[in-house]
Amino acid sequence: MIKLNMRTRKPNRLKDFDYTKNHSYFVTICAKDKHELFGGISLGIMHLSPLGHIVEDALTSIPHIYSDVILHNHVIMPNHIHFILRMCRGDYQSPETSSTSTTQATTQPTLSQIVRLFKRTVSVDAEFSPWQKSFHDHIIRDESGFTKISDYINNNVSTWDNDCFNPKRA
Repeated sequence: MIKLNMRTRKPNRLKDFDYTKNHSYFVTICAKDKHELFGGISLGIMHLSPLGHIVEDALTSIPHIYSDVILHNHVIMPNHIHFILRMCRGDYQSPETSSTSTTQATTQPTLSQIVRLFKRTVSVDAEFSPWQKSFHDHIIRDESGFTKISDYINNNVSTWDNDCFNPKRA
């Protein structure tokens, strides 16, 4: 019998952590094979491609779809995106429930469900999937962490030459 030496994929989410709770999450999603699909950086400015504009529209629509989610900060880079989402507890109204309805959904969306809908929306609008499998998240635990990550997002375009996702990094 031949034994295949296959890598076991490490779990992406924290075991037993409730990703619907009131927390802020730093999320990174990469383009498939880290191709520069979302635009390019010239003279320190990110110029979005048509696909980059689709990503921007889908990302900024998240709080309109999920009333208990706030998009605090984001950046679209040539081959990846970073953003901070804040889950806010309270009455959750599902996207399928109209704002005038009195019926409330009993389940709040998880971070994975929100990211899945976002990626699917972009894929449908683009007519292909530009995404690498899964995504990376980091649970922001305090104000100091929030500030540090916000600064990282705000400065990401200006540090592209040294970015670990930049295939042309020196």
